[in-house]
Amino acid sequence: MQVIPGSVHIPNASQVLAHLTSKQIDLGSIWGQGMSKKSDASDVLGNSPSHGVIAREQAPRYQFLAPQFDNLPEELKKQPRWVVWRAEGGAGLKPTKVPYDPTLSTYRRASSIDPQTWGTYEQAVAAYMEGGYTGVAIVLDGDGIVGIDIDHCMIDDEPSLPAMSLMHKLGVEYIEVSPSGTGLRGFGYAEQLQKGVSGNLDGLKVELYSNKRYLTITGRVLKSGPFARLNGFTDLANTINANKVSKPAGVTATGTQEERLADWMGQVFSGDFYHDSLRNLAGSFIASGMQPGAVVSSLRGLMHSSRGRHDDRWKARMSEIPKLVDSAVKKFSPEVVDHSRLLRPTANAANDSEPTTRFKVLTAEQMAQAEFIKWTIRGLLPQIGLAALFGPSGSGKSFLTLDLSVSIASGVPEWYGMRVTQCPVTYCVLEGEGGMGKRVVAWEKYRGQKMPDTLRFIAQQFDLTVATDVEELAIAIRSAGGANGLIVLDTLNRATPGSDENSSKDMGVIIANTKALQQLTGGMVLLVHHTGKDESKGMRGHSSLFAAMDCVIGVVTGKGLSWTVAKSKDDVTGTLHGFRLEQVVVGEDEDGSDITSCVAVSTAPAFAQCGSKKLGQNQQIARDVLCDLFNCNPDGLLITYGAAYDAVADAMDVEPKRKRERAKKTIATLARYGMIEMTDTHIKRLPALGD
Repeated sequence: MQVIPGSVHIPNASQVLAHLTSKQIDLGSIWGQGMSKKSDASDVLGNSPSHGVIAREQAPRYQFLAPQFDNLPEELKKQPRWVVWRAEGGAGLKPTKVPYDPTLSTYRRASSIDPQTWGTYEQAVAAYMEGGYTGVAIVLDGDGIVGIDIDHCMIDDEPSLPAMSLMHKLGVEYIEVSPSGTGLRGFGYAEQLQKGVSGNLDGLKVELYSNKRYLTITGRVLKSGPFARLNGFTDLANTINANKVSKPAGVTATGTQEERLADWMGQVFSGDFYHDSLRNLAGSFIASGMQPGAVVSSLRGLMHSSRGRHDDRWKARMSEIPKLVDSAVKKFSPEVVDHSRLLRPTANAANDSEPTTRFKVLTAEQMAQAEFIKWTIRGLLPQIGLAALFGPSGSGKSFLTLDLSVSIASGVPEWYGMRVTQCPVTYCVLEGEGGMGKRVVAWEKYRGQKMPDTLRFIAQQFDLTVATDVEELAIAIRSAGGANGLIVLDTLNRATPGSDENSSKDMGVIIANTKALQQLTGGMVLLVHHTGKDESKGMRGHSSLFAAMDCVIGVVTGKGLSWTVAKSKDDVTGTLHGFRLEQVVVGEDEDGSDITSCVAVSTAPAFAQCGSKKLGQNQQIARDVLCDLFNCNPDGLLITYGAAYDAVADAMDVEPKRKRERAKKTIATLARYGMIEMTDTHIKRLPALGD
C-alpha cells in the first residue's frame, strides 16, 4: 500500500529549522505536503542547525493513502469543483487537511464557498502530480451529490460490520477508504441538508455533508457502483442532531489527555462548539508550558481551519481568544522552575567529568575575537537581523524604501554616503500594490536605468501570524534565489490583519514569526511601519517591537523630508539625511491627462555626506543632555530655553566665558538637523532626536 508521510514526524533536532509561534515547522511537515524526497525539503529550507528550537522526540507519524485516480467515480470527475490538499499541523498534533487552488503554480488556499479557487479534475490531478500536495478533494455545492464520512471504523484494514451496515441501510453504492486508512467515505444522491452534521450514532463517528464542504477522495474503493439515490439521508441527519441535543453542552471530554484534546479540537473544527472547547484547549496548552503567544496563534489557526460558518458567532469567539488565554495563564501557568532537578548530581560527578551542554562559556579574550558585524549598508543595515523603517502616512516612506531596495539589489557603491554590499532583495507589496508598477516606471525613468533582476516583488496578501503563510513565503523566496538577502514587508499592518499592535501577546507572535522568517531565509527582514497618533513617540504599537529591532529608521516631516537612524545596535544614531519626492510623468490616461508617480531623491545636505556623517563631540553632548531634560519632563516634549542652555553649557568642556554662547549655537545646529524645533517659547522634541 503506497502511503504519504504525514506532517508531524521530526527525525532529529538538527533538522528542525525554526519555531513559528502559531505552529511548529519541521522537515516532516514538508514531506507530508507532498515533496518527493527528503532532500527537497533540505534544499528548500537549508541545512543549518536548529535555531533554538525544542525538538520533540518520538512524535507520532501520520500517514495518508495516495489517490488511485483510475478508480475515481465518473460522476465526480466531470464536476468542475476540484481542489488539492496538504496535510499541515504542529508537531505532536493530528494534521489538518488544508485545501488549495489547483489552477495556480503558487500556493493559494481554496475555499468551499469560492468557485474562483476550484478547478477541473484534470487540473487537480496535474497539480498533485507536480508535487507539493497530499491528495485531491471535491467540493459539494448543493447540486444533489452528498457525502457520508465514518471515522475510525477500519480494523486490520477491514471495515467494521456496524459501519458497512449503516452504508447498506442508506443504499450507498460507492464506498472508499479515507486518506488516513482508518475511515470510510461514501457518495450518492440525496436532498440538501440545511448544514453539515457531525456526531455519534451507535458508537460510530458519522459526518453528513451536502453543500459548502470539500471531501477528500482516494479511489481506494470497497464498493465501486454508480452513485445511487440514498434512503433516509435527512432522517439520519435529524437522528444525529437529536442525539447531540439530548446531551449537555458536549464539550466535557473524557478519556486520556490525547482523547480529550482530540475531542475539543474536533468540536472547534466541526463548528459545533467554540467557547468551551477553546477555553479547555487554552488551559491544557498553558499547563503544559506552551508560551501564551503560541497558544493564541495556535487557537486562531484552529479557528481559521474550522468547517463551521465564519459568521458573527465565529468572529466573536475568535476575538475572545486572547482573553481565554489570559485567564488560562492566571490559573494554570507553571511559574516555578524545578531547581532540584537541574542541580541533581549526574552519574559522572564522581569522576569530576564535565556534563554535556549545548552552552559554551567564553572568556573575554575569546569574546573579543568574535566576528564583527557584517553590513549590507555600513552603519545602517546589518546583513542579518530585523529592522524597521517607519514614518507618518504620506511621508514618502515607501518611496524611500523602494530606493533603498534598488540600491542594495543593484550594488551601488554608496547610499546616502554609506557603503553598500550587494544582495538579493524581495519586496512584499502589501499596501498600495496598485501603485507599485508606477513607482517602478518612475524610478527607472528618473534614474535612466532598469531595476536589477535581483530585486523581486511579491504582491499576494499573506498573514505573518499564520505559520503556514510564513513557511510558504520562505519557500517562495528561497526558490527565487532570495536567500541571505533583504526581505521588505510593506507594511507591517497589512502583513498582520486582525492583530492588535498594542497587545504584548499579539506583538510577541508578530516578532517571533518575523524572526522565524529571517531564520528560514537568512539575511535581514525590514518592516515598513506607521507612526502612532503622536508622531514624536515613534513607531506605532507595543514597545517590544522597537526593542526587538537591530535597526530602526525614522522618516521625519516638518521643514522638508528627512530620515534618521532612531536605533542602531553597535553604531551611532541621530544623523539626519534629507530627501525630496521628485514627481515623474509615467504615462497618460484615456483622457490624455498625465499619470505621475514619485522618486525619493537625496538632497545631500552637508551633514549627510560621507566624510561628516556623525554628530560632532559637542553636538552629541548637547543631544544627550537634551534627551535627559525631555525625559525628566512629564510630557517628554517641551523644555524651556533657559533650562536647555544652562544644562548644555554645564556639560561642555570649553572655556567658562564661552560655554553659554557655544551651547546656543550647538542647540541651533540640532534644530537645523531636524532633531528639535525651536518655538517662540520652548524647545520641542522631534522623533529624530531619539531617546
